[in-house]
Amino acid sequence: VGTNASEEITGTEKNDVILGLGGHDTISGGDGHDCVLGGLGNDTLDGGSGQDSLFGMSGDDTLDGGSGNDTLDGGSGNDTLDGGSGNDTLDGGLGDDSLSGDSGDDSISGREGNDTLDGGSGNDTMSGDSGKDSLDGGSGHDFLSGGSGNDSVIGGSGNDRVLEGSGDDIIIGVDPNSNNPGMYDTDTLNGGAGYDTLVIGENNKPFYVGDGLAVIEDLESGIDKIQLTGGIDYKYDFDNGIIAINSGSGEDIIAVVSGGYELGDLIFV
Repeated sequence: VGTNASEEITGTEKNDVILGLGGHDTISGGDGHDCVLGGLGNDTLDGGSGQDSLFGMSGDDTLDGGSGNDTLDGGSGNDTLDGGSGNDTLDGGLGDDSLSGDSGDDSISGREGNDTLDGGSGNDTMSGDSGKDSLDGGSGHDFLSGGSGNDSVIGGSGNDRVLEGSGDDIIIGVDPNSNNPGMYDTDTLNGGAGYDTLVIGENNKPFYVGDGLAVIEDLESGIDKIQLTGGIDYKYDFDNGIIAINSGSGEDIIAVVSGGYELGDLIFV
């Protein structure tokens, strides 16, 4: 147990329980399956190796799970959480938090506030909850939900499912910075309520060319928009909900819209 001063505390190779109390503390759990509580102040918590539980509590805290399957809870304040390696569970709590799953199959929840979530590698489950959140699934087959608020969601590489709640959201299923975005991806995109933009092309680069496909659910005609990129020879089948590209080798279907769509549902950039 610490004091009300700012301290550096290091655990042992055993399973430790460490409470920082007051002050801006730096606490390392070391080896073992540790439970570390920051207490008051802006604390830095490092779980080290083992399956650790880190609780920032109050203040703007920095939590690093290290190796192992860890549980991180930021508490109140604007916190930074990094799960490290392993299959981790991250909860931002109150405040505008930054959460990174790093490697492993992680469960990441922003909770209250305007949060930034990065899944990293692995098959992650991500939820922004309330607030204006930014989610990036990274690599792997991820499930992403921004929750309420006007969110920005990027599925990244892999076969992702994006299910949004209320709010005016921008949804990208692929990694837009790759050379061939969505080429081997099959993504399911659902904007939920609100005026949503579902992006399947931008900056003169169409998405899902080749072996990729976007499945667009719950398109509200006249409210939601499907964003395409200009300068491409598209082919439209409105009734069957198909968006394709005419190529030299034939027709390449890049998106299927459940329930069909109308020309007015498309925007070009």
